[in-house]
Amino acid sequence: MRQLLVFYTLSVFLYSCKKTTVLNDLSRENLKGKVLSVKMFSLDSTGVDKKLIEERFYNPSGNLTETKTYDNNGSIRKSATYSYTDKEATVKENTSYNYSSYEKWKFDEKGNCIEKNMYDLEGKSLGRWVVFFDKKNKDTAAIYYLDGAIYRRWVYKYDDLGNQIEALAYMPEGYVLNSYTWKYNKEKDQIEQMSYDGKGNLYVNETFTSLFEYDTKGNWVREVRKYMRGDKKFITERLISYY
Repeated sequence: MRQLLVFYTLSVFLYSCKKTTVLNDLSRENLKGKVLSVKMFSLDSTGVDKKLIEERFYNPSGNLTETKTYDNNGSIRKSATYSYTDKEATVKENTSYNYSSYEKWKFDEKGNCIEKNMYDLEGKSLGRWVVFFDKKNKDTAAIYYLDGAIYRRWVYKYDDLGNQIEALAYMPEGYVLNSYTWKYNKEKDQIEQMSYDGKGNLYVNETFTSLFEYDTKGNWVREVRKYMRGDKKFITERLISYY
């Protein structure tokens, strides 16, 4: 279970505690308007079989209050609740495999998430992220600690528009483990991801392109994703409710 949590933490950190501030989740997730909730559905390649996969709820300040993810049978696989103070956030998670944990996120005076500590319910550390920001409040590097030692180090690069265009993961010994590059459309949504191993070889299983459809607020409501390997298309739809 511990290794599973480590892998999950590394894979979702690029999404969960970066780009802008955790105290402004709508901005971080590139959601426009006063969003109340987002329901995400997966569809088969024909667009017929539609299943609820995730729900996200926000308060009037634009901060997450609750998330739920669902398995293929429609049962809750994982849920999380979020609470905030001026300089800290607490995230409590429960999973369908009877494992619960919580996280403590710390912020600087500008509201940037600079540290993320993860614990089991007995208070045992499951790891710690430390994040570094530049003068433009862009996170340029992050270090993941496990058992007090560096486990991974990430370095991020941006274009002139503030879009994150590259992320490199380093092993403690200093060599590159893998890397990602991204391209964006004018709405600042990712339309391409390229994934590489440490030698620069392309990971076709994690390389994809995306096409989007949008609502009147400028938020995408349908994504069609095509991976480099295989001909299958992955379709995601979002039902967005507003205050």
